[in-house]
Amino acid sequence: MMKKISLILFVITSLFQDSGQLPKLNDYRDVFDLHIAYFAILQQPHASYDVYIYSPSCGYCNELKPLMISLALSSDSIIFFVEATSEISFGHQSDRNDQVCQQDDIVIPGYPIILCVRNQCVIRQIVGVSKIKDYYSCLS
Repeated sequence: MMKKISLILFVITSLFQDSGQLPKLNDYRDVFDLHIAYFAILQQPHASYDVYIYSPSCGYCNELKPLMISLALSSDSIIFFVEATSEISFGHQSDRNDQVCQQDDIVIPGYPIILCVRNQCVIRQIVGVSKIKDYYSCLS
């Protein structure tokens, strides 16, 4: 059994060795340095960035995980990650387009969600897999 596993790993490594790239597994640990606390959403030093709020146990979040990690690692956009915790204020508003500049005024209808932050104010919330995919496809 160990010989079969070793052979499979050898074949996979050999296939990607010529291209100079080994297959990359997308994991939230790949963007560990881009994780911020929920209370720090509006405290980042950048003028323009997005915040992706997710839960590791959320199936929809896991569907978006490869896209979000890939964008964070390869695009010109700045994307921060916030893991959903009990400190998040949940509400019923979705796809808000009014400006929110106080942390206590941010209401999260659920996840996955993108908060578009410009000049330390949330200017837009994008909720759901298809809307998030549409948003990033328009940016590229």
